[in-house]
Amino acid sequence: MLPATVFGQSVVKPRVITIHAARFEFKPSAITLHVGERTKLIFVSDDVDHGISVDGLPIDIEIHKGLPGSIVITPEKVAELTGMCSIYCGPGHSQMLLTIHVVNQGWAAGTISNAMAIPCWKSALSSFLYHICRK
Repeated sequence: MLPATVFGQSVVKPRVITIHAARFEFKPSAITLHVGERTKLIFVSDDVDHGISVDGLPIDIEIHKGLPGSIVITPEKVAELTGMCSIYCGPGHSQMLLTIHVVNQGWAAGTISNAMAIPCWKSALSSFLYHICRK
């Protein structure tokens, strides 16, 4: 992503994620955000009015059919959060959830956890040193 310039200051455009709301689900049902990365979330209703509210992030938006709602956020800490539809949309309303994974930018989601990085690194280094010292 190339930075833009505004009044001589470098401005990085936010990453954009579009989430569709329809009875009784969000699509995608889970997203991953990165700590410190500006991200624009665009919410689109495919059927009736919905809303999204997330404890732990400043997200509380009404989503009207034909009028997408959006917000730009920059998560500040690693978290596992759940967003819930905040406007009653029918009998399955309470099951309408969005999972939000907030991870550190330096770690690829789902590949290796922070807790595993040091032991893996130490194991690789030990193996490398063993083979060099054997010669």
